[in-house]
Amino acid sequence: MSNLFFSLDKYRIHYRYYTADNNNAIIILVHGHGEHSGRYEPWAREFNRYNYAICALDLPGHGLSSGQLGHIRHYDDYYKVLDEFIEKVRQDFPSKPIILYGHSMGGNICCSYVLNCRPEIKALILSSPWLELAIKPSVFRFWLAKTMYRIFPSFGDATNLNPNYISRIPEEVERYKNDPLVHDKITPGLFIPIFFKGLKNINEGRKIYLPTLIFHGSGDQLTSHKASFTFSETNENISFRLYPDGYHELHHDLCREELRDHILDWMSSNVIMR
Repeated sequence: MSNLFFSLDKYRIHYRYYTADNNNAIIILVHGHGEHSGRYEPWAREFNRYNYAICALDLPGHGLSSGQLGHIRHYDDYYKVLDEFIEKVRQDFPSKPIILYGHSMGGNICCSYVLNCRPEIKALILSSPWLELAIKPSVFRFWLAKTMYRIFPSFGDATNLNPNYISRIPEEVERYKNDPLVHDKITPGLFIPIFFKGLKNINEGRKIYLPTLIFHGSGDQLTSHKASFTFSETNENISFRLYPDGYHELHHDLCREELRDHILDWMSSNVIMR
C-alpha cells in the first residue's frame, strides 16, 4: 500500500494503491460520504488475491484530502479529480483495463462522471449508490437545504446517520464509530447537487454505454434499493443484484463473500474475457 498525494486547483488529494503480484486489471474505487479510502483495505486485499489492483482516493473534504468536511465547491470538481486520478493510474499501470467502482455517494459521482464525461474505461460498478435516499427528507428540511444552498452553501450540519445501519456485523459498526477519519458533516453545497444528480442519473440510465454492475441490499435504510432497480431497468448494459436483508455496506456485511464472488465472476466475463 502506498499513501500518495496530488494537487488539483485548491485541493490536495490523498490516494492509496493496493497492488497484486500481477495487476491484470485496475479497480478505481470511490468511497461514500463521510468515510475514506482506508476503510477499504480488507476489501481491496480480497481482490488483490485474484490479481486486481485497487487504486482508491479520498474525495475533497474526506479522509486525508484537503477541503472543508462534507463540502464541495462545485459538483464538477469531482469530475476534475477523477480525470486527474485516472490519468495517474494509467501512467502507473499502462495498458491495463480500468474498472470504475463507486460506493454510495461515490456511486452517484461515478455514474454522473460516466454519463457526462464518457471516460475510456472498461466497466462501471455501483455499490448501494446514492440515487435516491431510502427515507426522503422532510419538506421543511429539504426547503431549508435549498434555501441555504443559495445563500450559504458551505454551512456545515450533521448528517444524523445512524452507524448501526451500515452493517449487520457489530464489529464493523464499532470500527466505523471509532475511525478518527470518519465524519458526519454535510453542507448544502454537497447535498443539493448530489440529491438532484441522483435523480438525473436514474432518468439518463439509458445512456450508459459500459457494462455496469449495480448491487444493493433490501435492508438498506440509507440509500434506496428500489431506485437502483429502476435505474437498472433502463438499459440492457446494466446488471442488478439484490441481496436480501443486506445493509448499506455490503462489502462489510454478512454477504460479503457472496458479493466478492459475484463481482469477480462479473468482471471476468465483462472485462477480462472481452
